Amino acid sequence: MIKETVDAVRLAELEGDKVISTAKVNGQDMKNQVKIQGAEYRTERLKEAKEKAEKEMAETVAKCEKYKDEQQKEIDLKVMQLKNKSYEKMDGTVKAIVDYLF
Repeated sequence: MIKETVDAVRLAELEGDKVISTAKVNGQDMKNQVKIQGAEYRTERLKEAKEKAEKEMAETVAKCEKYKDEQQKEIDLKVMQLKNKSYEKMDGTVKAIVDYLF
C-alpha cells in the first residue's frame, strides 16, 4: 500500500509538471501574441499619424499657394498702377525738359 501511495504521488507530480509546462507554453504564447498586437497597434497609429500629417501638410501648402497668388495679384496691380502713373507723368516731364532746353 505504501508503494501504491508513492506511485500515486509520483504520478500526481508528473501530472502537475505537465500542467505547469503547458501553462508556461500557453503563457509564453500569450506574451508573444500581446507583443505582436502591440507592434500592430503601434504601426497602425504611426500610419494614421503620418496620413494626418500629410493631409495637414497638403492643406497648409494649398493655403500658402493661395496666399502667394493673392499677394502676387496685389503686387501686379501695384506695379501696373505705378507704370500708369509714370506714363502719365512722362508727358509732363518730357514737355518740361523740352521747354527748359529750348
